[in-house]
Amino acid sequence: MMRVFPRGVAWLFVGIGLATGVRGADGPTLAERLADDDRAALAKAVEEYGDPLRGSNVFHARQMACTQCHVVGEGVSPLGPNLAAMPEGVTPERLVAHLIESVLEPSAVVRPAFRGVTIITDDGKSMTGLVARANEKEIVLRDAAASGREIVIPLSEIDEQVPAQASLMPTGLVNLLADRGQFLDLVSYLAAVARGGPARAAELAPDPLLLAAQEPA
Repeated sequence: MMRVFPRGVAWLFVGIGLATGVRGADGPTLAERLADDDRAALAKAVEEYGDPLRGSNVFHARQMACTQCHVVGEGVSPLGPNLAAMPEGVTPERLVAHLIESVLEPSAVVRPAFRGVTIITDDGKSMTGLVARANEKEIVLRDAAASGREIVIPLSEIDEQVPAQASLMPTGLVNLLADRGQFLDLVSYLAAVARGGPARAAELAPDPLLLAAQEPA
C-alpha cells in the first residue's frame, strides 16, 4: 500500500528526508534501486506494464503533492510545467525516457522558465520560488513554500537574489511510492497526458470520491 502521511507532513518528509534519500532497514531506497536500473529496460517496462489510470491515482494522491506544483490541463501551473503537453524539445520517441529522467533526476535539465530563485529581503527574510512577473517597482514571486501563492516584493526591499542551482522539485520524491510498479504507473500516466493533452487528462481524472476520501476529517 502507498504510505499515507498526515496533513502537511509530506512536504516536511520530502524536504528533510527524501532530498537525500531515506535508507530503510532492507537496504537501498526505491529511488536508488530505480537509478541503478537500465534506463532502456525501465522505459520498456513503463510501456508494457504501466497503467495510466492507476498512475493518475498516484499522481493525484495528497501525499505525493504533485498537484501543488503542476497542472494537467487548463490553467496556470504554479511551480512546474503543465504536464498535459509534450515537453519542449522532446520527441515522442524519447518521451518516456525523458519522463523517467525528470522524475528520478529533476535537476538534470531545468528549463529557464522553471528555474527557481531565492530572494532575501533587507530585513533578513528569505523566500524561494518562481518569478511570475516583474517590473521596475516590484517582483511577483510564486512561493514554493505556499504551493505557488503569489507574493509581491518591492524591489526597494530586496537585498539579494540568488538563482537556484537545482530544480524546485526535490530528488527522491519516488520514495513516497510503495514500489516499482507504482513508478511505472506514474510514468505511464505522465506519458499519456503529455501525448493526449487536456482531453486525455480529463479521461484519466481520478474518481472525485477517491479524492474526497483523502481529505482530512
